[in-house]
Amino acid sequence: MTLTMNNNGSSTSVSPSPSATSSASPTSTPSVTATPGSSGQSSVGYRVGAWANYTMKNYDENGDVTARYNIRYAVDQGTSKGVDCWLLQTEMELSSEGSVMKTITAYLLDKSSLQGLHYKIQVYLNGIVISTTENDYSPGDVNNIPTAINPSVIIGQETITVPAGTFNCDKATTTTTDLGTTYVTTVWGNSNIPVVGLVKQELTSSGVLISATELIAYGG
Repeated sequence: MTLTMNNNGSSTSVSPSPSATSSASPTSTPSVTATPGSSGQSSVGYRVGAWANYTMKNYDENGDVTARYNIRYAVDQGTSKGVDCWLLQTEMELSSEGSVMKTITAYLLDKSSLQGLHYKIQVYLNGIVISTTENDYSPGDVNNIPTAINPSVIIGQETITVPAGTFNCDKATTTTTDLGTTYVTTVWGNSNIPVVGLVKQELTSSGVLISATELIAYGG
């Protein structure tokens, strides 16, 4: 990705690196929030230096943890083909049986519309790059970018406590059915949380909790 970005006044390369700041990371498999196109997105949580870290746990039918992920979102800025852009970097890290798998994705988003212009995905295994994908978005592509709660699906407000603190949240639910199984995603969001505004998310399958994501720290 040929781009430079400003970070606290310094200029650095934007190519994602396994040494990116913080101990949290992002996505390839589990997704943290809905990912609509640009018409459903808001840049309310986007600002230079903004970041948010999460932990996500997957559960089996007995309630035992089967996988734990560290997730991080971070925002900077740059340009792409003369367009002022936000640089959104997501990281997801999974440690299992002595190995560490990390996926780092960098999105260049038009500041005026949050339309994706370019993305780069790198997958690391124990610090070694095993896969790289980089491309421009084509006109009409749907952005594969995390976003805050869609106001049209808010069903109420609740006070939620997570490792990062206690927050007054909007609550939203989405129900889908696949091969006879009903999945319900419940999201608690607060617009003061940087980047995607997420405080907590739960996913149930036929009423059984299979995944939970919680905010552990944020700043910027």
